[in-house]
Amino acid sequence: MSLQWDESARINEEFEQEKSSIGESIRRIREGRDSALAEKEKAILKCDELLRRQKKLIFDHAASEEKLKSEIDILKDNSQRTALDFEKVKIELSEARS
Repeated sequence: MSLQWDESARINEEFEQEKSSIGESIRRIREGRDSALAEKEKAILKCDELLRRQKKLIFDHAASEEKLKSEIDILKDNSQRTALDFEKVKIELSEARS
């Protein structure tokens, strides 16, 4: 889980850097620098890729959380069955002693 959060933090940091780069590119475009347009397009593509990676992390996290909930439910069921079996054994032992 913490690896997902670390990756998420890195993605957010990169996203903020790229967003800042876009703002800088826009400023330079307004100043009439042609190369800034290419930089802006590159930064937009990078942001798009980062957002896709972030979305994947969110879906992966949700899926692993759902899987964990399912496994916990199975463990609860097994625990309840074990408790019932234990009670049966206690009753049988008590009856055998009588």
